[in-house]
Amino acid sequence: MIVLENAFDETPAMMQRLVKEVASPFFQCSLDIGRSDSFGTMPVSRWIASLGQDLAHIHVHDNNKIYDEHRGLGSGSIPITSFLRALMRCRVSPTVTIEVRTLCAVRQTLALLKRYRVITEDVCS
Repeated sequence: MIVLENAFDETPAMMQRLVKEVASPFFQCSLDIGRSDSFGTMPVSRWIASLGQDLAHIHVHDNNKIYDEHRGLGSGSIPITSFLRALMRCRVSPTVTIEVRTLCAVRQTLALLKRYRVITEDVCS
């Protein structure tokens, strides 16, 4: 599997176009929610809805919408509830990278992912 990740993209349009052009089940998208929040022009939940079945991987972290800080989920500007609900509505099960800077932020992020059933097992026990 090869995934294309958003960097400074304002919308997922370019990613969608490339996935369509390559037309391979082994070429999909990775969404960095911090970057989509900092550089995008639409909410993270709309990125997820737009990428839909082409979403294979997600980098989860939070930020202040200005700088890509890699905070724990729920400690910045990303509307976490709408992000997690959009992920559940999308009916895909992407792999997840927790991309944060501290152990406390890892725990905070895991707790939110577990609360919204993005993960179902206690990975830290």
